[in-house]
Amino acid sequence: MISVATNIMPRVMDELVASFMRSDLNQSKTIMHAIHGFCRALLKSGSNPAPIKLVMNRAGMKVGSCRKPLVDLSKDKAATLVHELQVMKTRLSEHHIPYDEVLMKIYDTAME
Repeated sequence: MISVATNIMPRVMDELVASFMRSDLNQSKTIMHAIHGFCRALLKSGSNPAPIKLVMNRAGMKVGSCRKPLVDLSKDKAATLVHELQVMKTRLSEHHIPYDEVLMKIYDTAME
């Protein structure tokens, strides 16, 4: 989670903390609602770097696949993660919550 937050979503996380610190709990709840599904999908994907690598590769950061003995995500898990990522982007956009350019680069295509 830390890797994704620092590479993909720093503006979102900054706004989450800032809104909480200024007691704007409505904004904090909105952001939490927007990112919850994606964060949950990341955690369900396991503790290896496969979900992080999938997201980073889709954002154009060519980090490759996992080295053995680790394996890449199954097609089902990868599809779920990408779907939740798209849902998160949509929710952030709907609420005019700024997010990083890197997140905009992540594409939504059928899984190979």
